[in-house]
Amino acid sequence: MLLSFVTKASINDSLYNKLKSASDKEKIVIYNEIAFHRYGVLRDSIEYFVEKSLELQKKYPSKKEFIKSNILISLVESNQWLYDESLKRLFSTLKIAEEINDSFLISRINNNIGVLYLELSDIENAEKFLLNATKYKDCKEVKIGPVYNNLGLIESQKNNIKKAKVYFLEAEKIYIENDDLIGLASVYTNIANVYIDNKEYNLSREYLYKALKYAEKQNDNYRIATIRINIANLFYIEKKYNKSIQILDELGADTVKYYFIEVRTLIFQLKYLNYKKLKNYEKADFYFNLYQEKLKTQKNKGKQQIISELNIKYETEKLNKKIDLLNKEKAYNAERIKMRSMAINGLILFIVLILILSIVIFYQKRKQTLSYKELVKKNIEILNKDEEIEEIRSEITKITPETDNVELDKQTNLQEEQMHRIVAQINEVMINKKLYLDDEMSLTKLSKVLGINRTYISQTINEKFNKNYSSFINEYRIKEAQKLLLKDTKLTYEGIGFEVGFKSKSAFNSAFKTYTGVTPSIFVKNAKTQD
Repeated sequence: MLLSFVTKASINDSLYNKLKSASDKEKIVIYNEIAFHRYGVLRDSIEYFVEKSLELQKKYPSKKEFIKSNILISLVESNQWLYDESLKRLFSTLKIAEEINDSFLISRINNNIGVLYLELSDIENAEKFLLNATKYKDCKEVKIGPVYNNLGLIESQKNNIKKAKVYFLEAEKIYIENDDLIGLASVYTNIANVYIDNKEYNLSREYLYKALKYAEKQNDNYRIATIRINIANLFYIEKKYNKSIQILDELGADTVKYYFIEVRTLIFQLKYLNYKKLKNYEKADFYFNLYQEKLKTQKNKGKQQIISELNIKYETEKLNKKIDLLNKEKAYNAERIKMRSMAINGLILFIVLILILSIVIFYQKRKQTLSYKELVKKNIEILNKDEEIEEIRSEITKITPETDNVELDKQTNLQEEQMHRIVAQINEVMINKKLYLDDEMSLTKLSKVLGINRTYISQTINEKFNKNYSSFINEYRIKEAQKLLLKDTKLTYEGIGFEVGFKSKSAFNSAFKTYTGVTPSIFVKNAKTQD
């Protein structure tokens, strides 16, 4: 979650009561507060209140409330996967917050930017902005708990589990001090995910049910649903597919339509994966279609609303300029002509600067596009060459007499001939049997398949392929992913990641970018132009 907000019903009731007797100026603040508090409960409904606040801001401009409204819009954009738009909005809003020197808002915006970069797997920038947010921890208004929680997520992604736990425990301490049950639910969910990564499933389940308890105390339907989905996912990882489906069914078929789009998307995706593993292809196909439909809705939802919000922002800024101009005309009536002349000259200069900036941005974008295009072209060429090499290796395997498993002397260093035999066996199972598609294919499991000591396999991969086992098997997976991306497949990028052997969306995106230099979406976009 980008932000933690207390979502008690009594808070909303109190705000609604205030609206009845509030002035228009007061309503600007109240509408934003209602939107913030509703964010964790009825996320799809906050746009109405933000628009109401912005409409009144045309009449009574307020930089502080304008910042809050834009933070809310950025939350909506990020939930619709419009990450670029959300980041642009937050960066422009951060400048205004720094102008008015509001520590609370500066810290919050830095936190939100950090979380967006975390969603985009840009760990370096994510950590940079989250650490910026901690600079304001001594300010009483600043909620530092979510920042520590998010820093814990970064450390867990870096596999620095010890440091991640330190951040999570610090966040837990702050949440307990502030009686923030929603914050506790969030941090316990994150701790549970760390234990899942370490395959400590019992501890993970314990923390997930603790998180569920606090979410239920707050009647936070969104978190209740997402935590239950995490529990169902845990059962899926443990290959308890029927139990996973049962947990998802407990969410209620009649109430699923009331959940947020991204929650419904996750429910349908996980049901599809469970039924696929159970080989119930009829139900798997049914939920796959629902998953695809919701995914499309989630990506396209709110386009018109965002355009409307941008128009409101433009009108607000234009109105502010008119008000300033009228005040100056009243005070300096004699200098009206001079002021108009200065305004026109300033506008011309502004237009010139905008044109220059637009040209620079255009050429930078073009240069970047050409760079991506060339990089994707090289990747496709390499992929084609690899396929030719794989065919040759496959043919060699067919005409080469079969040999028994490699017999190895009990010695530290392998002989060259022994390494070549191991390489041949590894290539055979990877190219012809595609063992890399198994998301549980560890070095130990490969050792059992080949009947060769895992140390010898590791030594051979290190010396003959110049990489460790993880990089070696991920390279095969990314090559397979590239092939699927070049085909007309119904699978999403995340679905392709699962299909080729990755356990998570972030792991797939990170490995794909490491190997190819681009993200899956950029690869597909530029691959189409190669035709």
